[in-house]
Amino acid sequence: MFKTISENNHKPVSPGTLGILTDPRHPLFAHFPTEMHTNWQWFPVVKASSPMILDNLPADYRPIVQVVDNIERNHRLGLVFEFAVGKGKLLVAMCDLEKAAQTTEGRQFYLSLLKYMHSAEFAPTHAFHFKPLLDLLLQPVKEIKLEELNNISPY
Repeated sequence: MFKTISENNHKPVSPGTLGILTDPRHPLFAHFPTEMHTNWQWFPVVKASSPMILDNLPADYRPIVQVVDNIERNHRLGLVFEFAVGKGKLLVAMCDLEKAAQTTEGRQFYLSLLKYMHSAEFAPTHAFHFKPLLDLLLQPVKEIKLEELNNISPY
């Protein structure tokens, strides 16, 4: 989050993300209890991840697990997301599942993914044909530079 400060002090810049946002009622979490935000059990999964920028997808598309980006970039970042593709279904987890599975929490997350994919509840609502989806995911992302950020809160 403090990119400029890190750069000015010749320190490594952190990923700058602010946690996750998800719906704990989603069937993916039947075997991986969670709240709508990051909690302790997410640490090994998030630590071994590189979320994908999903800005080019339709505006109403929301990943199952969205990483909250910082205000400088404000990308729609997907950690876990799904699509109906042609006659098939695709679940994407943008984390190193083998690395995460070295912990109890990571193994449970992996198990929950597998159980979800093998269940009747794995029914993605956004449908794409393969080529258009690939084009959307590979299309360059438009960078937006914030010129000014105003505090509009009453505090």
